[in-house]
Amino acid sequence: MNKFRLFLVVTVMSFFLSGCVFNETENQQVQTSQAKARILNDETEKVDHTIRVSQLAEQYVEKLEEVERANVIYSNNNAYVAIKQNQYNSLSDVLNQKIADQVRKADNKIHKVYVSVNPDFYTTMNNYAKDIRSGRDKISLYRDFSNTVMNFFGIESE
Repeated sequence: MNKFRLFLVVTVMSFFLSGCVFNETENQQVQTSQAKARILNDETEKVDHTIRVSQLAEQYVEKLEEVERANVIYSNNNAYVAIKQNQYNSLSDVLNQKIADQVRKADNKIHKVYVSVNPDFYTTMNNYAKDIRSGRDKISLYRDFSNTVMNFFGIESE
C-alpha cells in the first residue's frame, strides 16, 4: 500500500510540475510573440512612410514638349515619375535627364529620379496620386507603393 501511495504522490506531483513547466513555456512563447510584435511596430514607426504628390514637379515636367501629362510622387528624397508622352513612344537618355532636371528644379532635395513612359505604370501612378490626395491609410499605401516601385524599377523605394 505504501508503494501505491508513493507512486500516486509521485504521479500527481509529476502532473503538477509538468503543468507548471508547460505553463511557463506557453508564457514564454506569448512574451516572445509580444516582443516580436513590439519590434515590428518599432521598425514600422521608424520607417518614413511619407509619400506625396508634387504638383510643382508635375507642372515643370509637363512644360517639356515631349510630355503631355505627368505624375510625380516623392518618397524618401527620391522621385518616381510616370509620363504620358505627346508623340514619342520611348524614353531617351536626353528626355530622362530633362525630366530629372525639371523634378530637381521643383525640389533640390531629390536624390534620384526614376522615370517611366509605360502606360500601365502611368495609370498606376495616377491611382496612387488620387489615393494620396484622398488621405488613404498611409502605411498600407506606402507598402503598396513600395512594392509597385520595387517590382517595376527593380529597386526599393529608398
